[in-house]
Amino acid sequence: MGEVVVGVDGSDGANTALSWAVDEARRTGDELTVVTVRQFSGMLTAGAALRDAYGERLQTVATERAEAILRDALASCADAGVPTTSEVLRDGAPAWPLVRRTANATMLVVGSRGLGNVRGLLLGSVSHQVAVHAETTVVVVPEPTDPDRRDDKVVVGVDGSSHARAALRRAAYEATLRHCELEAILVPPPPPTMAPRSRSQSTVDAAVWTGVLWPEGRHGIEERQRAYDEALAHWRHAAESHLADELALIGHDQLPDKVTPTVFSARHPARALLDAAAWARLLVVGRRGRGGFSGMLLGSVSQHCVRHATAPVMVVPPDAGAASAD
Repeated sequence: MGEVVVGVDGSDGANTALSWAVDEARRTGDELTVVTVRQFSGMLTAGAALRDAYGERLQTVATERAEAILRDALASCADAGVPTTSEVLRDGAPAWPLVRRTANATMLVVGSRGLGNVRGLLLGSVSHQVAVHAETTVVVVPEPTDPDRRDDKVVVGVDGSSHARAALRRAAYEATLRHCELEAILVPPPPPTMAPRSRSQSTVDAAVWTGVLWPEGRHGIEERQRAYDEALAHWRHAAESHLADELALIGHDQLPDKVTPTVFSARHPARALLDAAAWARLLVVGRRGRGGFSGMLLGSVSQHCVRHATAPVMVVPPDAGAASAD
């Protein structure tokens, strides 16, 4: 049995994340731990100031506030049928206590936005930091998630790296848990060169990727169109074959009943994933991936998705996908 940790701060965004975490723990059979970070409402200096009555009072108020947040959170999921505990994480900027606490957890769930225990502390910045630095899988849940309106689909980005392969393995597991379709998306990178006045394969490929034919010249329209069509077919075939190979590495028995491989061209990878997952139940991305299908940096893509997705985003670190899905 694993542990799903969810960070709460009393905001609507955190409450949405809590609901998502409860549902996930129910599906996986993991224990749920609800945590909040104790925050002082004023600035304290080290040493003597912490020992005087004022400092002690601030600590007491901060602790009581954190405990009240946890009581409300636990009350909201009391009937969920999930083994649940709670914990106050001691002082600090919220991201770092969460990162330290969840080093051995199965998953950390946070809201994409909200106010922290200190007014003005954007939980959005916390979600970004934990997605980058946590050693475990992180799920960032936007608010609202509209679960009843979402498609029965889990979307995952594939780029040929080991990081993305971990994400694909985890996405297959999550789709199977939900009895959902798995849509695996590959955006082939642009060619490395686009030399002017050249009919080299790289130039043709670049024209295909950008959707632009090379300028008028001595070659006729029909010849250019034929070269374009041939390059497009070659480009798509290579991408589809690569995507099929990635799915085969996961193994048929580890995939859900319905798998849809999708290849996009002339799109930014993050934009393609965000559009495809706009109404998905989950978007899964790897962290710090550099494609074997060279050029696609899934690390930067994952951060863009965390910031802008309308679906919950699961960020899988390199070593988390296989262990969590087995």
